[in-house]
Amino acid sequence: MQRTLKAFVERRLAEIGTNPFEAARHAGLERGFINDILQNKKSTVRGSNIIKLASALKVSVRTLVEETYDSAPSDELLDWVDKNEPKLKDEEFPSIQEARNAYPQADIQEAVAVYNFIKLKDGDTVIEPRPSSFMPVQGFFRLYRISYGAIVYDDSMEPELRPGENAFIDINFPPVKGNTCLFKSNDDHNLSYALAKFGVLVGISSENWIVKQWNPEQEFTLSRAEWPVCHRVAGKLSR
Repeated sequence: MQRTLKAFVERRLAEIGTNPFEAARHAGLERGFINDILQNKKSTVRGSNIIKLASALKVSVRTLVEETYDSAPSDELLDWVDKNEPKLKDEEFPSIQEARNAYPQADIQEAVAVYNFIKLKDGDTVIEPRPSSFMPVQGFFRLYRISYGAIVYDDSMEPELRPGENAFIDINFPPVKGNTCLFKSNDDHNLSYALAKFGVLVGISSENWIVKQWNPEQEFTLSRAEWPVCHRVAGKLSR
């Protein structure tokens, strides 16, 4: 990435109406990461930081790569992009039609989107901005006002949540101590990737969520400034 990176970042920050520090925070980048690009202190971005920078600027990784190279990106680089990022799409959000196609016998007026996660090389986990599948709003979903589903990505919450299970997320009630929750760095579905983590909410302070995981059992804190979203897990569907 050469001299056009700074110009592209400046333009995107202006278009989405944010500053480099806020954009970096929402994407899980170091606080000064994007500002260093603007100050000509950083001219290259590599590995998982490419995905995070694309999230901060609310563009696909392919767009970021294609717009910030002086010459055409190599086939090798574009292959890496295709393997590491499901690209954002511009078509209309297809939730109800997708659910009707999947459940042709059902009278579906609403559908719940189900999201997957991506494990980055640096150990962080992000929830994808586009749903991987859809489920009809019926029975349990309607009773408990389920908002979306999230496929459990690791064993840190076993035996409560196991890898591959679909956790049903309810955003209609504020977080309560003792609830299992999905914590996220932002809630811009269909716009950007968000850092995400499951855990039991065991305490709340003015600055932090106090969180417990089961496997191995341990407590840790998440900054509420960096992880502003806390959504309750209302149930699950085992595979």
